[in-house]
Amino acid sequence: MASNNTNETPFELHMSALEAKVEEIDAIGCLIIKGLPSDPEEDFTEELTEEEMATVTMEELNTMRRVLITKSREQQLEEFHEFVLGGQADKHLLFYNRMFGERVRYRFYHFKDCMYKNKRLKKKFDMLFAYTWHLICHDSWMHLNYGNIEGMVSDLAKM
Repeated sequence: MASNNTNETPFELHMSALEAKVEEIDAIGCLIIKGLPSDPEEDFTEELTEEEMATVTMEELNTMRRVLITKSREQQLEEFHEFVLGGQADKHLLFYNRMFGERVRYRFYHFKDCMYKNKRLKKKFDMLFAYTWHLICHDSWMHLNYGNIEGMVSDLAKM
């Protein structure tokens, strides 16, 4: 629940509002899709110090994008991890080769059928989010196939 304390920094107010929303929808956490703007000269992996957090403006915080992860979304992320990676899902060393790229392209049409059969919008969103998340995380498939992915990408954009 957001506090009315005027001594709170914009970062603290933002985090209070986020925590309230997570609690409101019974989410288990969130993923940052787009973080704070950063200086290209700095190492982007470093976390902000307390002093840096105190200087972040509400305008900067409003550029952030997060996806709240519900139990359903977490389940879909796990299922589509296996769906996209296939037999490599439990491996520590992944082989991204042309066969992997072709399998991703081939399996898309199975995914498309599942999306059209499912009528619940929440479920469709969770499936689409999980599927595209893993396509982005393992994006070598785009370069490792025999072509003809234009139709697949066009269909994916229409969903």
